[in-house]
Amino acid sequence: MSEIAQGNVEVITKNKAGFWNVKLDDEQWYGIGKSSQGIEKGQVIKFPWKANGNFKNSTADVEVVSAGASPSYSGGTSTGGDNRQNSIIYQSSRKDAIEFVKLAIDTGAITLPAKKAAKMEALEQFILNTTELFAVLAANPTFQDRVQEILNSVEGDEFDDGGDDLGDA
Repeated sequence: MSEIAQGNVEVITKNKAGFWNVKLDDEQWYGIGKSSQGIEKGQVIKFPWKANGNFKNSTADVEVVSAGASPSYSGGTSTGGDNRQNSIIYQSSRKDAIEFVKLAIDTGAITLPAKKAAKMEALEQFILNTTELFAVLAANPTFQDRVQEILNSVEGDEFDDGGDDLGDA
């Protein structure tokens, strides 16, 4: 049977094998899988987990409870409606991001590295960055500073494939 972890994300990292791990404010580390699921430092997250030897791994998708400090410290109350809306925005943004990245690859606007492992990593990163960009714009169309940060994070030849990763080659 799974236990439930909930807390403020203090650290999020990706290991050499490509798995994402989070350290919550309970000082425990948890594995959340091959995707970061859009989790960021400072968010309060909740997920079921199960011990696997010395590791604590999530057994389902991570739910973002709030974007700030833990509810026990905030003094406020949550209606749950914001979580549902954020979930809808994220799901829609991810679906649109996948279609957008597919179109960008099909038209040659972006190119993927030749090596299979690097190709998968690049594809995942393109989808994650595009999902975040679309979600930020959907949630708050005037949030231009964060949009610029996202765009700046993918400029240049990050994947060493000889081209500009935004397609500006």
